Amino acid sequence: MSALQKATREPLIDALRALALIGVVVVNLYGYPAAPQRFAVLDADPAATFLDCLLDSLVGALLIAKAYPVLTFLFGYSLVLADRRGTKSRTRLTRLAWLGVAHGALLYFGDILLPYAVAGWWATRLLRQRLASLKSQLIAWVFVAVVITVILMLLAVVFPAETRTSATSTFADANGWRAWSTLNVTTWLVTVFSSLLMVPQLMVLMLLGVFAARLRVLTHRRWQPPLQRWAGRTLVVAALANGAMALCLVLPATQALGLNHWAATLTWPIGPVMGLAAMAYAASRWRGQHSAALLSLAALGRHTLSLYLAHSIVAVLVLNRDRGVSYMFL
Repeated sequence: MSALQKATREPLIDALRALALIGVVVVNLYGYPAAPQRFAVLDADPAATFLDCLLDSLVGALLIAKAYPVLTFLFGYSLVLADRRGTKSRTRLTRLAWLGVAHGALLYFGDILLPYAVAGWWATRLLRQRLASLKSQLIAWVFVAVVITVILMLLAVVFPAETRTSATSTFADANGWRAWSTLNVTTWLVTVFSSLLMVPQLMVLMLLGVFAARLRVLTHRRWQPPLQRWAGRTLVVAALANGAMALCLVLPATQALGLNHWAATLTWPIGPVMGLAAMAYAASRWRGQHSAALLSLAALGRHTLSLYLAHSIVAVLVLNRDRGVSYMFL
């Protein structure tokens, strides 16, 4: 890292990125053994124990659809910081896209690098636009994201998903490396097409990050009081909505009425709002601090790509069956 890059990095942003990545990694590793049959709290498991349900609820309530929006927001924020340093972001995003293809096909079906690269490439075209023009783009993408969410909610009611049976293969039960590779590639291809529906949401989050970086919302002292007030109020409302959504997912009465399908779709708007509010509150409290814990997180946040790739390797080598790599390849 050059002296200029070290001088222009912001420890608070790097620390927040590290926390967001930790949340993403926990969600991915927790849901990996049962994927693609079910994913944490979003699909019911009739054989689940009380402890399973408790862990599902905690991961679902605190992390699912909350961590990755923060990471996406900070991705957009970092595009502005990189542009100020003179970094050629489009070249790096092209490399990131190819890395995402390899990562998704060979290691982890739930790759986020390719969608991030696609959305980021579009966002880089808007980095230096006037704020009024940027605002118009943001409103347009919000409209598209809302329309997609409403359509998905209607489809969830008209075509409710049936609980998948144990006949569906999971990564933990993949019998050998060929079966695992086939399952991973086919699931990744489905994920690539379905992730197109997430591009508008990713664009909204990235453009919000671009806005915040342009105005220095997270780091300038003038924003600290209003940011803390907004974050505190929004976090309370979002947490209540998140709790109601969680009850709709797990209560038998709401499941019988089909409300759990609506609730699963509502994770898209509720989760990101809650995640961003929590991030904003933390930023308002930590601004200007240089504690050892914050600097340690900042150091971790400067290596998010390497850590993200490493977690996929851990998933492949450790979380397949009870013997991990020895079961897959021997």
